[in-house]
Amino acid sequence: RSLDRESPSRNHNEAASRAILRILHISDFHERGPREKEPYLRTHVLGENWDKNLDKILEGGAIDLVCITGDIAQGGKPDEYHNVTEFIRHLTHRLGVSFENIFIVPGNHDIDRSLNVRAWRAMRKLSPVVNSLDLSRWMAGVAPKPPPGISHKWKEKLLARQAAFWKWLSIDLG
Repeated sequence: RSLDRESPSRNHNEAASRAILRILHISDFHERGPREKEPYLRTHVLGENWDKNLDKILEGGAIDLVCITGDIAQGGKPDEYHNVTEFIRHLTHRLGVSFENIFIVPGNHDIDRSLNVRAWRAMRKLSPVVNSLDLSRWMAGVAPKPPPGISHKWKEKLLARQAAFWKWLSIDLG
């Protein structure tokens, strides 16, 4: 409010000196790959209509950063990521955004819940009774050993549940 009371020229100069960062946020693709039962619906939303949306967005200026926040796949299976790779390549080309300006994080659907179920259940059962900070530090590789009651083998098994996502991100997208 204090700016409203100041001279109009000062307001204009301050506004002109501010940098503008334009971010496109996308989430929840839920790509099913070969298990997609109605692929035409995805094409309807993310095909020509999506390109029209991008044209409208670009009318406001260039996009600086694209954030893709989770649930790229439906079930964290390796074959669910292929179509998203093509989508992101098209998106970066269309927007003129480099891969370095794409920020992608996994979501809960980017975990293959069919893998290492016993280790997951055991960890889930013990997680409320162990120190969460110690558990977090161990999972992050900061602490050398797991909290009491947690098997050192569980870490590798639990992280394997996201392996398809990380392989896709590092190898397919580079």
